[in-house]
Amino acid sequence: MPTRTALDPFENLPHIEIVHLKDVVLHEDHDERRAERIVARLKDEEILRNPPVVAPIDGGRKYMVLDGANRTTALRLLGCRDALVQVVDYASPDVVLDTWDHLIAEMSGGHLLDQVRDIGGDLRLVEMTVDKIDDLLVRREILCAVTTMGDGRTWAVRQGLDLRSQVIYLNRIVAVYRGKVEIYRVDAEHIRNLARDDRRPTALIAFPRYTKEEIVSLTLADVKLPAGITRHLIGGRALRINLGLELLRSDMSLKNKNLQLRDIIRQKVLDKKVRFYREPTFLFDE
Repeated sequence: MPTRTALDPFENLPHIEIVHLKDVVLHEDHDERRAERIVARLKDEEILRNPPVVAPIDGGRKYMVLDGANRTTALRLLGCRDALVQVVDYASPDVVLDTWDHLIAEMSGGHLLDQVRDIGGDLRLVEMTVDKIDDLLVRREILCAVTTMGDGRTWAVRQGLDLRSQVIYLNRIVAVYRGKVEIYRVDAEHIRNLARDDRRPTALIAFPRYTKEEIVSLTLADVKLPAGITRHLIGGRALRINLGLELLRSDMSLKNKNLQLRDIIRQKVLDKKVRFYREPTFLFDE
């Protein structure tokens, strides 16, 4: 987008831009079920509501998706040449990297553990207390932890290779249940309560935290984490841009597309349709 000036109404707005989709790379795999739902909605509405959030990497030659892997995948499946994105500085303290855990149902904990054991290699499952598991996850000494909800037993999954090999094994573990059951992303701090929950959930898979440097390194090596593990907390998210997909599909130059985008946003500002909420907000139409 053009350079902003002190009198520019864009000065305090998020950095919204249209970029070539071929330059947008994922640091994590997409979720097939979620991506399919987004494709169906985009076909019906022909509007992209919320832009994926990306950060420049590789000297600005690529944009790494921090949030929006499924939206990005849906745009590719729909044949869009370009993508609407919100660009942020990954080094900024306003971008915080955290971790999601996976809560699943419809697959027994015992069956899940058997499938993980069958992966083979140098994977080892060791039963431990939750307190010890928490410490090992923080220190990144285990790949993940599996808690079976019926009996509250927790198993550490160990594997001693380098980071890249660990991520490859993580993908194999998640592939055991991905696409077969619904995956619910839950906050790591709820692990203690969930371990005592013997209702519909059957298993909880807890993951360690990664650093931003590791995420960039894996992405540049074309090694993706499983879907729904990293959680980026980003201040000043841009929502409800509501851009028509025809602009993203067209053969128009990026320069002209971004000029059109700038006019669209300027008009929203003039019409007082842009609002900033400092307080946490619930959305009921995602």
